[in-house]
Amino acid sequence: MAGERIEIQRGLRDDLVTTLSRELLGPFEGPSEALRQRPTGRYLLGRLAPAGTAVSQEEDEGASDSSAEDDTSDSGYASPISMSMNPSSIGLSFTVDLDVATVEVTAEWGSYAEEKRDFVRKDGRIRKDNAWVREQHIHTLAMAIGESGRCTVEDGIDVQWLCRALPDGRRCAVSVFLVNRVQSKNPDRPDDSEWLFQPRLSVRHHEGSGVFLSRSLDDVVDFDSLDPDRRADELLFRHRPEYAVGHGCAADWVADGGLGATQVSTVILPVHELARIDPRSSDNPGLDMRRLGGAGAEGVSGDQLREWLSPLAKAYGDWIEELAGQVAGLDDRLHLQAGQHLEECRVVHRRIEEGIRLLSDTGNEASELARRAFCFANRAMALQRSRSEAALRRRRGEPVEDPDEIEAVWRPFQIAFVMMNLPPLVDRAHPDRETCDLLWFPTGGGKTEAYLGLTAFVLALRRIREPVSGHRVGGGVGVLMRYTLRLLTLQQFQRAATLACACELLRASEGGWGDEPFSVGVWVGSNSTPNHYSYPNGYPSEGAKEAIANWAEGNRVRGGTPAQLLNCPWCGAQLGPGQYRADDEHEMVRIFCSDDHCDFAPGNGLGLDGIPAHTVDEQVYRHTPSLIIATVDKFAQMAWNGRVQSLFGRVQRRCDRHGYISTGENHPGSHFADRRKRWDAAEVVDVDPFEPPDLVIQDELHLISGPLGTLVGLYETAVDGLASLEVDGRRRVPKIVASTATIRRAVQQVDSLFRRSVTVFPPAGLDSADSWFGAEVPPDQDPGRLYVGVFAPGKSVKTSLVRVCAALLSKAKRQHRDHPDAADAYMTLVGYFNSLRELGGAVRLAEDDIPGRIEVLARRPGAILHSATSMSAKS
Repeated sequence: MAGERIEIQRGLRDDLVTTLSRELLGPFEGPSEALRQRPTGRYLLGRLAPAGTAVSQEEDEGASDSSAEDDTSDSGYASPISMSMNPSSIGLSFTVDLDVATVEVTAEWGSYAEEKRDFVRKDGRIRKDNAWVREQHIHTLAMAIGESGRCTVEDGIDVQWLCRALPDGRRCAVSVFLVNRVQSKNPDRPDDSEWLFQPRLSVRHHEGSGVFLSRSLDDVVDFDSLDPDRRADELLFRHRPEYAVGHGCAADWVADGGLGATQVSTVILPVHELARIDPRSSDNPGLDMRRLGGAGAEGVSGDQLREWLSPLAKAYGDWIEELAGQVAGLDDRLHLQAGQHLEECRVVHRRIEEGIRLLSDTGNEASELARRAFCFANRAMALQRSRSEAALRRRRGEPVEDPDEIEAVWRPFQIAFVMMNLPPLVDRAHPDRETCDLLWFPTGGGKTEAYLGLTAFVLALRRIREPVSGHRVGGGVGVLMRYTLRLLTLQQFQRAATLACACELLRASEGGWGDEPFSVGVWVGSNSTPNHYSYPNGYPSEGAKEAIANWAEGNRVRGGTPAQLLNCPWCGAQLGPGQYRADDEHEMVRIFCSDDHCDFAPGNGLGLDGIPAHTVDEQVYRHTPSLIIATVDKFAQMAWNGRVQSLFGRVQRRCDRHGYISTGENHPGSHFADRRKRWDAAEVVDVDPFEPPDLVIQDELHLISGPLGTLVGLYETAVDGLASLEVDGRRRVPKIVASTATIRRAVQQVDSLFRRSVTVFPPAGLDSADSWFGAEVPPDQDPGRLYVGVFAPGKSVKTSLVRVCAALLSKAKRQHRDHPDAADAYMTLVGYFNSLRELGGAVRLAEDDIPGRIEVLARRPGAILHSATSMSAKS
């Protein structure tokens, strides 16, 4: 059944691509179609205008911005497209041996001429009307290699080629173009009959031989002078040669098993399926979280941990040595690069082994503490994994089994990443403490769980080790987890809250993990969460207390809301206004589960004070949650909000009623009892500061670029300083861990942001398809991600957006009617935008233009698309 479902989904996806091609490129009705509208307005792609034709002013959506008086506004657009020309040619470049005398070039395109045609009306009657009738043009000619030239295949239509011998003396680089040089009667607005549509160039050898050679960077520049990323790509993708490159379009080829390509051609609407990278699975029972965690606060012995974890390190080491035996068979220029990759793998292998030794050594105090914290982290992660899955099933209305029966097993790359980071987290003087470990794995592979495991380890370790002189342990912020987007931050808050619940449950049931509760706090902008518990009447914004009251009464909440958890992270029960309780005495919002059987419901037997989550800034400062989830821009508060220092352990006093007080907050020296409200008297006492955070996690590192990266880099100096600790006269910095889905220029980015060296995990081997921790799944076995390139020069971004969205949404609606389960994913269309202006424009398009365009598609004779009357645009 799974295979049948995959084939249905693949067919639906191919159908969507076909729809895009017919709608945007054409011909919609076949080679001899007759259009009722001008082809320049009908088709978006593959249009070649007569040379020198300027882009129409009506397509210049950024023209009004260029004349605006306020030059500080962000228009989100580059220079006006009316300053450019419509494309009049497409082409491609390739290389062949000089021994090849000639190749065949086939140029094809469609042209449209206006004439009268018979059309069948809805009532069955035939009516003559104007139509644009398509004519197919195909020309094949022989092109001599080694000579540049030009051939006029029709009046004003040229095929032109350029040939250049390469420095090696045996190869020739060739570029061939199809050019529209028709002399227009009206150069400012050429007639549609003077344009070329659906153009294509293909080149082959007359005997069908594989004469087209793979393109090499040596043709352009010396290999050793390339930047490290390009050299690495040459090694990793050496089995995926490039035989041609397009000009004004993409290129495609037919390869003959690696010896060369038998044909190269242009592609107007390129489609590429990117194979999925799946994390390696393991049948090693030693990677079970429950087994690694053991039972009770002491966990399991070091010998047991060595027995369970060593097979992973050995298998990885054997793989590295296997790769070493393959280096001799590589091209000479790749030997040095391959050696660098293997050394990076060996460094990671040594660090994994060091982590295993740390956990398994006996008679060593640091090892004993690390082992206890590691076992605690595994018990917490097992609870987090099983409870998250059970809660998800409950929210979906699916049967919920016993959470203890749900599998909780580490993927090899996750536990390996945890192991290699244990030594620098335990030893502040460890040289790897100042290295940023960058976790690089495709989206959905499990990166979050890997650094949640590190989080649980750090939180446990802080509760049992000796504090640095003048500081306290047992509380304070241990981990700062940062994101670039508020949406990502709030999404991850649910998972982090489940981990906080797991840690708090273990603290309450096992003992030995301190008196301060484990908790998580979210620290984002005031539009998402309130800055204060309450505001005076008439204040333009709302505090958490007022937001809860308005929510309960069904009124609109102005500003942020503390209700960032709509379901209990522990059991999945729905949370409503009744579960968010405003506590005036302690000036905080407490969150309780609505299910009386949940451990985090009121009156549970473990003494837990509700769900350990803080969603109000004021609460976060006063209760110093163990884990802070924040956006990077929120740290700009450091410049003018003195209370932020409490997040770095810099608390000065503690109030029995309100929590910790930093020097940045004015607070009374004590509080009288209030018998009417039944509030007890409260004292405010001086306390030592907490140790600053030990771990900084930066998720989605690749999003910190451009102006945002510049500002984050500036604030990072302050974050690094505040999170550092002086030990034995030396400054010890926090450990930084980052995750990303792309590692282009990672070394430079990490250096610019954090001024740290970087270790990429998992390190690349000798092939992009296999890093041992993850392997590529061939698309013919399981579909990967399909990418389609839409390039519409001469048309505005808005026009392109409307056309693409309308075609995909309407076709998906028709598919959903026939295959509701398989097509469900295509009913959601996600868009990303570079500026608020672009986003605002897209919202208007989704409300007006896109539904209107769908109606146009539905009214066409033989329409394959669906009407918009049963669809709604939601933005």
